[in-house]
Amino acid sequence: MLADFAEARATCEWLIERGIEQVAAGYAPQLPLEALIAARATGFDAGRLKGKATRLSYWRLRGVQDGGAIEDVLVARKLVETVGAPVTIHGRELSITPSIGVAIHPEHGATVHALITNADAAMYHVKKAGRNAVRVFAPDMSTFFPDRLAMENDLRKALDRHEMELHYQPKFNLRSGDISGMEALVRWRHPDHGLLLPGEFIPLAEEIGFIAPLGRWVLREACRQNKLWQEEGLTPLRVAVNISAAQLREDDFPDSVALALRETRLDPRYLEIEITESVVMQHASAALLVLDRLSHMGIHLAIDDFGTGYSSLSYLKRFPIKTLKIDRSFIQDLPNQSDALIVEAIQALGRSLKLQVVAEGVETQAQLEFLKSHGNGHYQGFLGGRPVPAAEFRRLLESGWEAPAVAPARA
Repeated sequence: MLADFAEARATCEWLIERGIEQVAAGYAPQLPLEALIAARATGFDAGRLKGKATRLSYWRLRGVQDGGAIEDVLVARKLVETVGAPVTIHGRELSITPSIGVAIHPEHGATVHALITNADAAMYHVKKAGRNAVRVFAPDMSTFFPDRLAMENDLRKALDRHEMELHYQPKFNLRSGDISGMEALVRWRHPDHGLLLPGEFIPLAEEIGFIAPLGRWVLREACRQNKLWQEEGLTPLRVAVNISAAQLREDDFPDSVALALRETRLDPRYLEIEITESVVMQHASAALLVLDRLSHMGIHLAIDDFGTGYSSLSYLKRFPIKTLKIDRSFIQDLPNQSDALIVEAIQALGRSLKLQVVAEGVETQAQLEFLKSHGNGHYQGFLGGRPVPAAEFRRLLESGWEAPAVAPARA
């Protein structure tokens, strides 16, 4: 098991479009297995697995006891050296840090599934130890990642088992204190581990290639719930949904958004799509095309975690965005002077570009008073309301959710 090409994926969009196999083919002539690679009938084979791993396999006659494992390690180490060497493809230099786990038939498994599982466990030993190395599977590794392997299996089935749910967090207008919108945030109600927050399963979902189907479910469910609330007579609000880099790279992503809106009959103006600043800037050209299509559909667009992704202002003014969301790292220490200057600068940027500005992670009265005294806009955070399940959010809307009072703003 060879991992991972993730950094190369994030750096160069063309790598995804043309396939990692092209890179592997570029490396192949440099390997001592050139003859085997050139003739798959001799026993060498390669293929991509879900997520960020690539499977490499080849047949040999010697077993573990008679030197086969040593041969495997030598081959794998050569792969680490060769794949890890910088290469230039289409004018871009790439450096990959491979981690290789080795499993041998039949000593480490009698089936393909068992071999892949055990090679995966060995690979994660390498990744935990710092990457760029090789490990052969050992029996004690079978219990080293039981939780991870079980969680991966559970996660793949979570949607079919209806274990995923959305919680909703309100956004407030700084001046009036009225609710101005909401954000849909996914939770996993695991049958054994209880309610899991995104940080406990989203990285795994990204790693195993599950983030795209999960993202599609979140989008459709948020649209469905928002439309239902409107039909029940609640005040129409815009619901924000976070979009991952994997979704943004999908050719049919705008079409899938249009489908979700059509199936749920939600007016596009009541949907906001949030994309983190770092994702937008990593894929700026592609993002611009996608965002233009979404904007023409009438969807509200926001850049999340603003201030952390080194945006080019020339790109920023070209994107059809309506909202900047100030990253919580600049809010948490307010009214600290350095953070205050950054927040004021972002608020001024928003005003000059005629964009709404939302402050994320507002948790104290001091933070709220500073934001209100230094500009208009919106905020969200635990001070105003924590994310809650749909039924509870509905009750709070019906009862008239009140934002915390603040002192009068300075003239």
